[in-house]
Amino acid sequence: MRVAWSSSRSRALALCLLVACGGTGGSSGAPQAPRGGVTLNVKLAHEHYRLANGLEVVLHRDPSLRNAIVDVRYDVGGKDDPPGRSGFAHLFEHLMFLGSKNVSELDFAQVLDDAGAVSYNAFTTQDFTEYFEVVPPSQLPVALWIEADRMAHPIERVYPETFARERDVVKNEWRERYDNVPYGHVGAIIREALFPEGHPYCLPPIGRVEDLDRATVDDAKAFAARYYMPANATLIVAGDIDIGETKKLVEARFASIPSPKERPRVRTFPFPRLTKDREVIVEADVEAARVLVTWPIPPLHTRGWDEIHLAASTITSMTAYKVETKDKIARNGGWDIIDGRLGSRLEISFELEPRSANEWQSVVDSLETRVRWISDLADNGQEWSDFSDLRTQRMTRRVLSLADIEDRATRMHEYLDCCGKPDDVQGELRRIQAVRPVDAAQATRDLLHASGKLIVVVKPTKGAPRAGRVKP
Repeated sequence: MRVAWSSSRSRALALCLLVACGGTGGSSGAPQAPRGGVTLNVKLAHEHYRLANGLEVVLHRDPSLRNAIVDVRYDVGGKDDPPGRSGFAHLFEHLMFLGSKNVSELDFAQVLDDAGAVSYNAFTTQDFTEYFEVVPPSQLPVALWIEADRMAHPIERVYPETFARERDVVKNEWRERYDNVPYGHVGAIIREALFPEGHPYCLPPIGRVEDLDRATVDDAKAFAARYYMPANATLIVAGDIDIGETKKLVEARFASIPSPKERPRVRTFPFPRLTKDREVIVEADVEAARVLVTWPIPPLHTRGWDEIHLAASTITSMTAYKVETKDKIARNGGWDIIDGRLGSRLEISFELEPRSANEWQSVVDSLETRVRWISDLADNGQEWSDFSDLRTQRMTRRVLSLADIEDRATRMHEYLDCCGKPDDVQGELRRIQAVRPVDAAQATRDLLHASGKLIVVVKPTKGAPRAGRVKP
C-alpha cells in the first residue's frame, strides 16, 4: 500500500500512519488540502479480473505485509434467507466447515494448522457471507485449494445427523450471545421496530430459533445450488504475494468450477423513513436503565453517509457534556452506525444513573437540542470549531484500519460492492475531505431533524428476562 500525507499540522500522526500501514510514498497527483486540513493519497495496487465462470478476482500485493490472505465473499446474507427460514445464511456458513468433497471436517483444521495458518474463520452479515484464511505466503496453494474445494462441492459431507448437530450449535450460539446476555435482545427489538415484517433487515442474521428448527438438509442443498457458485462470489488474495504465480494458482484451482448461466437476482427493498417518533419500552432484569435513539440513514458510501458520521460524533459529545458532566443523570454515552447496502442506521445510547432511571426523556430532549443546533448551522453560519479535526480523525481511522490484513481484504470487498472498484480508498478520502460543515448540517437536518426516530427505553424490571422483552 502506498501512502502519501500532506498536512498543515500533523507530522507526528503521519509518521504513525506510515509505520502502521507500511507506507512507501505516494504519487504526485494528490489533491490539494484545504487550509487547515489534511490530504492523504493512498494506493492499493491490485489486479482485478473475472474468470470465464464468473468468479471475480482481486490480487493485491503489499510486501510490507508478513502474511497473505485468501478471502472469499459470497453475495448472500441474512437478506436472502428463504421465507420462514430466518438465520439460514448464517447456519449455512457453519455447515461449510463440516467438510467438502476432498476435505473432511476433521481434516479442515488440521490441514490449515499444518500449513501454519495464522487465523481462519467466516462471518455472515445481513448482506454477505465471507470466508478467509491468513497464511504464510508460501502456503497460499493450500488455502486456495481449500476454498476452491468448498466452492465446487459445498456441504458435500453434510448429512441429516451432522446438520442437526450444527443447527444445535447455532441455537446455542443464539442463547449465549443474545438470550442469556443482559440487554441481549435490545438489538433485535430495534430491528423489528424500525423495519417492517418481511424486510431483510427486520431480523438479525442469526434469525429466530423456531425458523432454525424448521430448516432441513434439503433446504441447505437448495441454498447451495442457488447462491454458492463462482458467479456469485469474489475472491481476494492479498499480502506479500507474487501476482503472476498467484494468477496461475487461481486459474488452476477455480477456473474449472461450473456456474449456472445466471447469478441470483439481487433483492431490493426501500429503506424505511420514520414519519414520526416511536417509543418502545423494554423490561429487563438489569442494573441500569438505558435509552437508545435510532434514525434510518443512507447506505454506506452514498450521499449523507460520511456527513452523518461527522455529525454524530459532535451530537453525542455535546449531549454527553450536558447529561453526564452538567446534569449528571447519565453515563457511558456512545454512538454507532450499523451500515448496510439497503440502508444504514445511526444509534446513540446512554446509560442512566441509578438515581435518574426515569429521566430518559431529558436525555432525548438534550439529543434533540443538539441535532437542531447542528441542523441550524446550514442557515445561520455559526462556526463548527472542531469540524476540521473531526474530518481528519475520520480519514486517519479509515486509513489506519487498512494496516490489518483481514480488515484490508474486507474493505476491498466493500469498495468493490459499493463503489465498483476494490481500491476506492482514495475516492472515500476525497469524499470525506470534501464534506463541509454546511453539508453535514444539511444532512443532519434532512436525515435526523426532519425525520422521526425510534426511542427504545430499557427499564430495570425484576423477574423480566435479562436480555429484555417489549413491555406489553
